[in-house]
Amino acid sequence: MDPCSVPAVLTAAVGAALEYQGGDPDQRAALRRARPLLTEEFAALADTAALVWLPVPVATWHRWQNKPPTTAVRVTADDHPPDTSTRAQRVLAVTVHPHDAPPLDLAVYAHVERDRAPSSAWRLSWLEVTP
Repeated sequence: MDPCSVPAVLTAAVGAALEYQGGDPDQRAALRRARPLLTEEFAALADTAALVWLPVPVATWHRWQNKPPTTAVRVTADDHPPDTSTRAQRVLAVTVHPHDAPPLDLAVYAHVERDRAPSSAWRLSWLEVTP
């Protein structure tokens, strides 16, 4: 992954944040795995707010214990505010494919930031997930 590419960082960060792995007790585990791709501020906030942000009930996560779903993430062509040298926003389409239910399609509105351009890496600084 190119840490200086907005689409690459968004795809990797949102994919990690929404990807269930067997044994995850809840959504916070996924966000913790994504931590290297998050700003420090967002990582601290995300740890306490994950259960609200990510619209998958804990009971569903537990049902996926033995057969985790697959997750597909892509950056859409939807309009977004103009990028600056240190901030960018995009809309992503995420599909979670459980083994025992129809796919769950989500729209994710995500922001990335970096300290300085063009040499520093982008980090996820905000996301909003809608079913």
